[in-house]
Amino acid sequence: MRRVIGSLLLLMTLAGLVLQLRRADRRLESGQLVWGVRQRGQAVLAGQAPGKVLVGAIPMILRARELDRGSIEAVTAAGDLFLILGRDESAERIYLEGQELEPRPETYLNLGMIALRRGDRTAAKELFATASALDRQLRKPAREAWDKD
Repeated sequence: MRRVIGSLLLLMTLAGLVLQLRRADRRLESGQLVWGVRQRGQAVLAGQAPGKVLVGAIPMILRARELDRGSIEAVTAAGDLFLILGRDESAERIYLEGQELEPRPETYLNLGMIALRRGDRTAAKELFATASALDRQLRKPAREAWDKD
């Protein structure tokens, strides 16, 4: 009886290790995809690549999110990608999902920019104030976005 229980415990432990390895592989692949999307975004923003490069990044970021549903990095990168592409509704929805996972000051800043674009200055002001209160380094970008509008 002890031998049977020992064998069952060993099998359960091995099954758990296999699942952990699969999850680690998915997280690694997700992280690599996020990195690739961020690299494309930086190249476009620096004028080193055409904007259409970002459209090709959409399947990459969706796959990254699928591989690691709990990854705040994949969620944030997806929101950033859609924001750069001017797809504000998608970006806002994704940022709000991310805020549920892990509230981040820079996400409040980006949500503020989306609010400004749609003409909601009251919401933008509140979001910029929250971002600035959580991270003083965001005061300047928040002020610049506000002044630009």
